[in-house]
Amino acid sequence: MMKKLFIALLIIIVIILSSNFYLYIYKVHNRSEIKIVFVKEQVHIHKDLSSGWLNYNWEWLILTDSIQKKNWEEVGYILPNINFKKNFLIMSRYKIMKLYQLPGCDECEGVPKGEAIFNKKGSDKRYYYFYFMPKIWLTQAIG
Repeated sequence: MMKKLFIALLIIIVIILSSNFYLYIYKVHNRSEIKIVFVKEQVHIHKDLSSGWLNYNWEWLILTDSIQKKNWEEVGYILPNINFKKNFLIMSRYKIMKLYQLPGCDECEGVPKGEAIFNKKGSDKRYYYFYFMPKIWLTQAIG
């Protein structure tokens, strides 16, 4: 009896591991790289640090219009000029090495997930980083 239970448990574990491995391979091989352009790094000031928004809530985010930009500036962040008709603006706590669009759509958001690959060791906590990206709608998955 114990031997049958062990074999059944082993089969279940193998199925779970192989399905997770397949999903990982599918995600990695079917993601599309999005070309981003580094704009600048900005040192934190007391006002933006006291808001805590970028430091504590997000690793990165995408600004898609001038209203969002104005809201972040009112909180204390210093943002570069951007023409939102041509690009979106990424604000990041860390340097971004690559940005990917993952396959499929996020069921809640209705757009694909984005995945940022960060250079956390090469980033300075005193700064936040800006990148221009094409006007591609993404949700910000954790990088």
